[in-house]
Amino acid sequence: MAAVSRNATDVAGFTPAAPETGGTFRPNYARWEAGTGSGVPTWEVGFLTPKDSFISLVQTSKANPTWLLQQTRNAPVTGSRNAGGQEWEIRDTGKGEKSLVLDYRGTTVILSGAAQLDEFATLADAVVKSMESSPAVTVSPSGAPAP
Repeated sequence: MAAVSRNATDVAGFTPAAPETGGTFRPNYARWEAGTGSGVPTWEVGFLTPKDSFISLVQTSKANPTWLLQQTRNAPVTGSRNAGGQEWEIRDTGKGEKSLVLDYRGTTVILSGAAQLDEFATLADAVVKSMESSPAVTVSPSGAPAP
């Protein structure tokens, strides 16, 4: 995953999160999606959790309200949770699927799945640590990422 993340950095305009969980969360895919249909290019990683559930990570520097609702399955905001020293917004469909959303360092990160909140919090903590060890996104006045 780290190698794919480094390769995506050039096209992304930001350093994609590559959370280290000590092998407890196993990535089963990592890819850059150009966002041709949505207009929102994204870094995407899927994780199998220690309790055999699944959490997807989606990160972009071009989030918009429509895209956010699509990613969170139109789930309402039901609370917040601190993870990695940051306050993540919780969105819950009420049908087992939930999302944690964080706007941080120039990107939006969404963790989604049916896992328990403690597993979300563990992965969210690792995501913040990964983001803090990378350069932040700098956006020029034109809205394009700075070189």
